[in-house]
Amino acid sequence: MNRRTALRIPAVAALAMAALTAPAHAEPATMHAPGEVHLVRTLSGGEIAHTIRRADGSWYPFNTIPNAPRAHYTNNLTSAIVGNEEHVMHNWYYGVGPYYQAYRYVIRHADGSWTEENPVADGPTSDVDLTAVAGELHRVQRGGDNGAALTHRIRHADGTWTPWTAIPAQVDFDSDFAIAGAGSDLRLLTLNPPADTVLSSFVRHADGTWEQRADVPFTPRSGTTAVAVDIAQVGTELHAVVVGNDGALYHAALRSTGWTSFHEVASQTGAPGGTVTQFSITASLGTLHVALTTSENRLLHTIRTSDGRWLPFGDVNQATTLAAPWNGLSIAGS
Repeated sequence: MNRRTALRIPAVAALAMAALTAPAHAEPATMHAPGEVHLVRTLSGGEIAHTIRRADGSWYPFNTIPNAPRAHYTNNLTSAIVGNEEHVMHNWYYGVGPYYQAYRYVIRHADGSWTEENPVADGPTSDVDLTAVAGELHRVQRGGDNGAALTHRIRHADGTWTPWTAIPAQVDFDSDFAIAGAGSDLRLLTLNPPADTVLSSFVRHADGTWEQRADVPFTPRSGTTAVAVDIAQVGTELHAVVVGNDGALYHAALRSTGWTSFHEVASQTGAPGGTVTQFSITASLGTLHVALTTSENRLLHTIRTSDGRWLPFGDVNQATTLAAPWNGLSIAGS
């Protein structure tokens, strides 16, 4: 599933992380692309590990975010970069005497330091996504009494938040959604089973009004149906990546002429090995970055360049020397 899916973390031994002083081994030279991307993943309990892919294709070693909560497992991991700061949110759970659930919100500053902020949770939260829009952090979550209501709020540059507001989009408890900033607009795609061959499209304008756009058909030649979706604004185009019920990745883009057809990413990158279990996408300086985990416990990364080429998958575990069990995953571009 994608970066916001709630999954239980398996227990693993605590990891001693190297200091963030030198980049790890580079991916193949063909993977070099402008801009940096930040990747976070869940480890054991409440631990979250963080790394950065540099423009030259090298990765820093993974380091854990400080002051991890005492938790049995973590889910709903999501992240976004606004200006020079990376915002990371996730749920964490402690299940012994008594059961306890909390939401964590941390910010990584330009100097590499982390601070913990008010989590601004609003009741039970089953799914969360973050994105940057015009220099501000936008948050959409699914929750409420029936676990299916979508709500939205904005964090301003001074750290204050707007009140929660309802989003006029129909979702189900098991549906998936994704958001992305496009200029001063917020884009939203929702996937609602059993109509899992259509994605609903919405736009929030700068004045706070919502508009529903034409549905996005998901009808690849393979005949698979959609399970999860993520989106990113790359230049003037909105890109969508979907995982099908066959465990494969599919990609389409919204251009001035409309949406392209979804095609299987592996047809251009090569097979990732195993099926896709989680994925996350982001934009960075005109390129689309995709990170994913597979059923064979691989953590992979690929890039779609500005001319439409897909580059071969690079093995992030090998580049960072971290081969620990994983669960949550989120990637954010700067």
